[in-house]
Amino acid sequence: MQTPILVIGATGNIGRVLIQRLLQQGRLVRAATRHPERYPAHPGVTPIYFDYEQPDSFAPALAGIKQVFAIAGPASTGVTLPFSPFVAQIQRAGVEHLVLVTTMPILRSDGLHLWDEVEQPVLQAGVPCTFLRPNWFMQAFVDSFMATMVKQGRLCVPAADARISLIDARDIGEVAAALLTAEEHRTHAYTLTGGEALNFTEIAATLAHASGRSVEYHHEPLETLGVTELNAAGGTMTPIKNLTYLFKTLRQGSFAEVDPTVERLIGRPPTTFAHFANEHAAVWQTEPSPQPTRSA
Repeated sequence: MQTPILVIGATGNIGRVLIQRLLQQGRLVRAATRHPERYPAHPGVTPIYFDYEQPDSFAPALAGIKQVFAIAGPASTGVTLPFSPFVAQIQRAGVEHLVLVTTMPILRSDGLHLWDEVEQPVLQAGVPCTFLRPNWFMQAFVDSFMATMVKQGRLCVPAADARISLIDARDIGEVAAALLTAEEHRTHAYTLTGGEALNFTEIAATLAHASGRSVEYHHEPLETLGVTELNAAGGTMTPIKNLTYLFKTLRQGSFAEVDPTVERLIGRPPTTFAHFANEHAAVWQTEPSPQPTRSA
């Protein structure tokens, strides 16, 4: 009997594509989500409750599972705090392969990689793991504060003229599907980027062309917004100081690398930002939300 693959984050941009690709390959899927009752019924997919903040959900989700796909969120989301217990449960469950999404290397002030707290427990546990380290998602222009800025015609972030090789999160789902169905990729780490490195002036021009709006890029500190935290992506509120550090890292050139791994693994070039923007043009054509209000 075929063993299902556990996909954590089944309803996200990555998870949806991953599940679709796995089903096309004839694999069974256990779709982990905080709201399994809302998951649409589909042959070959069994929804199950899972929440990183609820350790009691780990064992039932992992029962009988040999392969797992997971996404480790940044420390600001709280996901990294219970991740070590999750890794321990993976080890106890006898999981044979974990595909884990972290991020491109970001150095902390102490010189350590920002994601050591996530990756090191996996390595120390001896769980066979493929680390996926993607660049910033293109979806940040759809589901974060930057989407509101685009609607208002002023993309105001402290990026200077730095370049970034944005990646479509859906491409990561395709990569993960390729890795989960081929044993030779176990115990590897892959950097995942888009196929071009754009600066924010070019990004703004692309968004303007797709949306039909006037969009200009302005290099401005996020602190000028007068708030202490912002919606970083997907509804996750992140402290301004964390986002400011990410943009500082961006200005240092840490996200400008263009890596060929995506095309090598999925057999086609990564999605271009122009294509992504044209697909999502309607997002920026709606009426803009009010500017953030100043914190008390």
